[in-house]
Amino acid sequence: MVIGSPESDDSDLETKIAAVLSADTSDLIELAIIAGLNPRVDFAGAFLRQIDLHCSDLSDADFHDADLGETNLKGANLRGANLRGTSLKFAKLRGADLSGADLSWADLEGATIWNDSLDWETPYRSPLILLEVNLFEANLHGVNLHGANMSGSSLKLARLREADLSWADLTKADLTMADLSKAKLIGTTLRSATLFEAKIIEADLSGAKINGAKLKEAHILESDLSGANLSWADLSKAALRGSKLNEANLSWADLTMADLSKANLNGANLRGADLSGTNLSQAMLSRVDMSDIDLSTASVDGTVFCDNKGVSESTRMNLRARGAIFADNPESNVPVFS
Repeated sequence: MVIGSPESDDSDLETKIAAVLSADTSDLIELAIIAGLNPRVDFAGAFLRQIDLHCSDLSDADFHDADLGETNLKGANLRGANLRGTSLKFAKLRGADLSGADLSWADLEGATIWNDSLDWETPYRSPLILLEVNLFEANLHGVNLHGANMSGSSLKLARLREADLSWADLTKADLTMADLSKAKLIGTTLRSATLFEAKIIEADLSGAKINGAKLKEAHILESDLSGANLSWADLSKAALRGSKLNEANLSWADLTMADLSKANLNGANLRGADLSGTNLSQAMLSRVDMSDIDLSTASVDGTVFCDNKGVSESTRMNLRARGAIFADNPESNVPVFS
């Protein structure tokens, strides 16, 4: 028989099939090796829906354009894996290690990232590791990333609408033009992160650590940033209309040309903040220390001040002449909200 002939190829295939069928294992990786496949290169574009790969070592594997929908990847090692364009819809990824993986254009809609109280299999919660992962333009709509470590990851143009990123670590992450509308970012760490032109509408960022972040021209409309740390953040030309910034730390933040109309800034720390050309129309600034704030070029038409320290009589007269309202004035009938 000539090596490489159709007869030898058929015989070799039959031998591999027989070996797979008689194997005393249901582990996909072991079966692939028995079949003469290399899991690190031969799964690209493969249909692997609903496969059990929990705790498997898939480091550096190539799954680009594969369908891993509803696959069990709990605790799997996917460090450095190529998951570009991969479908991970409704996949189970709790406790998986995706450090250094490439998830560009991946679809993780409905994926289970972090176990909840209904997951009886483990009594503890294991956050996902996504250090320096590429999630460019990935679909993460509604995904639970609660507590995930995503430091240094790229999420440019990622779709994170209604995602839960509460208490996640996104230090130095790149969220340029990402959509975070209606997302939960309670207590999330976004220190030195880039959110240029990010869409953050009706999101909850209460208590978030956003100090030093780049939010230039971001759309942060009607969002909750109460108690958030935004010190030294770049919010120049950002739109924060109707957002809650009460008790927020905005010290030394760059708010030049930002739109804070109708925002709640009651009790906020604005020490050293740059408010050049800032729109504060109809905003509320009660209990704000005005000692180190320059509002000479800010728009204050309808802005409500009350119980403010550091406001000289000349400053008060100037602001009133420009349309500001002092609710602590006996003649004022404007209610003050917390």
